Amino acid sequence: MKKKLLTVFCALFLVLGSAGFSGATLYWLPGVNETSGWVDADKTWTDDTLLCWAASASNLLAWTGWTGGPGLTTHDQIFSFFPPYWNDQVGNPRYAVEWWFAGTNAQQGVAGWAQLTDFSHSGFYPTLDYNTYWSRFEGWNSSKLINDFILKSLGISIRVGTAAGRGHFLTVWGWDDAEKTIYVTDSDSGNDVLASYTVSDTGGLSGGYSNWSITHIYGLQKNPGWAPIPEPSTVLLLAFGLMAIAWRVRAIRQK
Repeated sequence: MKKKLLTVFCALFLVLGSAGFSGATLYWLPGVNETSGWVDADKTWTDDTLLCWAASASNLLAWTGWTGGPGLTTHDQIFSFFPPYWNDQVGNPRYAVEWWFAGTNAQQGVAGWAQLTDFSHSGFYPTLDYNTYWSRFEGWNSSKLINDFILKSLGISIRVGTAAGRGHFLTVWGWDDAEKTIYVTDSDSGNDVLASYTVSDTGGLSGGYSNWSITHIYGLQKNPGWAPIPEPSTVLLLAFGLMAIAWRVRAIRQK
């Protein structure tokens, strides 16, 4: 009986591992790890120099399945849709998502914010209220990040800022609660790369963002009508886990 229970436990461990189980203190969004599952829309530095907010929103929209139909399904395709309609100014992922859904911009006409220059886009989800799927937390709290955003499988964007008032948006994919390390992609990197930074109790970042602090956390729920295609590696791991279960069950029955 003990051997049978051990077999079932090992099989369940394999299946959990294939689903992104990463230990007690390392939290990843579903299907994400250090080498795969995350996406990273990068600027071209032509007409999108200040559009980090749109790039991060594009990551969220692609990962959560709020696509725009054929040709607008990947993070890069979604991000390329923004510059023709917006001027190159500072903004917020919230207003990017609003425009993607409804074709409107709550900050239109407000000085200091990115403005629509082309009003022909009427939204890909005009009958839905984007606020229903949008979450916001002001400040920094790792427990909030884990419980309200990562464990609820939201696409996550954070605003980081300086004392001088500069702001930037990063996309979050994981958090190590023991090491106090956040895993992000950055539209300014120029490469598809997952970066990591240690975070102080007050939200201060290390490394290239040592003078920056996390000021806001944003989250976008997954499209309830979207069925993502699993990563090949995830499918293989799940298949091996199920094969292990079947093999052990057969061996026990033969005995």
